[in-house]
Amino acid sequence: MSKDYKIVLSPLASAFLIPGLGQILNGQARKALTLMALVFVQILIFSITFIGTLKSDSNLLAAISSGEVTLMSLLFEKPLLGLIFSTYILTWLYGIIDSAYIAYKRIQRD
Repeated sequence: MSKDYKIVLSPLASAFLIPGLGQILNGQARKALTLMALVFVQILIFSITFIGTLKSDSNLLAAISSGEVTLMSLLFEKPLLGLIFSTYILTWLYGIIDSAYIAYKRIQRD
């Protein structure tokens, strides 16, 4: 039971704190840094694209503020934003599933 907590802690750390933190807890520093860098790049590209979208459509910010346009509907209307957001979600899910799987395999091995 001494290492069983990692099955729960690793995916929770990746899910709710920082993507890649579960990999660090599992002793996979290189994979963790790769995930963290990938997430950073995805957030950076999403932010730049989102700001560019707001600048290109002067009424969009007012529509978002008033509730006429939701951020979720914007992801479907602007395919590039939706694609970047989707890759972020897939990376996030990969980090959670991978950290749980590796923790489980290590406990089974020990």
